[in-house]
Amino acid sequence: MKPLGFEQGRGADKTGVVFVVMALMNGVLCALLVIGAVLRETPVFWRNEGGYPVLLRLAVLWGFYPGLVLGGVATFLLTLWSVRLAKQSRASGFVGLVIVATEWMCLAATFCVMFANNLENLLRGLPLHFHR
Repeated sequence: MKPLGFEQGRGADKTGVVFVVMALMNGVLCALLVIGAVLRETPVFWRNEGGYPVLLRLAVLWGFYPGLVLGGVATFLLTLWSVRLAKQSRASGFVGLVIVATEWMCLAATFCVMFANNLENLLRGLPLHFHR
């Protein structure tokens, strides 16, 4: 039995390996999105009081929403790919489903942080995306 369903040897199908590597890379992006969401919703992050580097603030300012779109689309496509691999009874598909489920949880956490901050602002009578 081959480990994790990855075929070994010359000319072997590397689909499972490529899928898992791409899913892990997208997982890193999704984890960075959670961190970016927390930073975006922290008022001290946008002022010079927090000691955050200006380049980090620029990266979060300009890269958060494109990263969110890229992460969402990539997670959706990887979900479809992992379901296809799982239907073929490949172990890489089942491993991929676990990785993709974690990515969906990271995206959900990102949206929860954004939603909670905006809800708090609305309940206090402040405009959306307000940071003191």
